Amino acid sequence: MIRSRQFSAVPSRARRGFTLIEIMIVVAIMGIFLAVGIPSILRTMKRNNLTTAVQNVIDGCAFAREMAIFRGIPHEFVIHADRSLTVEQAKNWSAMAGGSPAASSEAAPAPSGSPSKEAANYKGTLTDTVFVDALAVNFVDMNQTETDAVRVRFHPNGTSDEFTILLNSDEGQRLITLDIVTGKPILNAPR
Repeated sequence: MIRSRQFSAVPSRARRGFTLIEIMIVVAIMGIFLAVGIPSILRTMKRNNLTTAVQNVIDGCAFAREMAIFRGIPHEFVIHADRSLTVEQAKNWSAMAGGSPAASSEAAPAPSGSPSKEAANYKGTLTDTVFVDALAVNFVDMNQTETDAVRVRFHPNGTSDEFTILLNSDEGQRLITLDIVTGKPILNAPR
């Protein structure tokens, strides 16, 4: 009996793999996608200095408001002369409440731990490329005063001091104000 060779239904050429032209086409398509996508990915990953400064101011104000409401003690958003941003418990808050420090501490016990250390959890900065063109607290131009720190007070009932800051850089300008009734920061349209 003669044995016949068995033939596969798949041609022998298909079993060998991809041709060089097919691989080059796939690599070219991948290159096009990377060339189109990488610049937008890099722009997204790189936050510009103005955006970072604006976000630091908004986050600091929001954090000071939250601390004042949750602790029942006024807190301040502080812009220091060295361009650092912090949140601190208001220093003379008991006198503002109309009582002596001893009477106030009896009426409203301080939370466990050191409130000023816990409140100082927020730290931000304004980079050297971002300039403060206008800065006003309670309608007083703070650029005209000699002070080492500008303080914006947030009260336990959710209200705050009036606050306006205009940040400027080569990337543009951003105006941030506080809604004094709610104490929430508002980013106004760029100028």
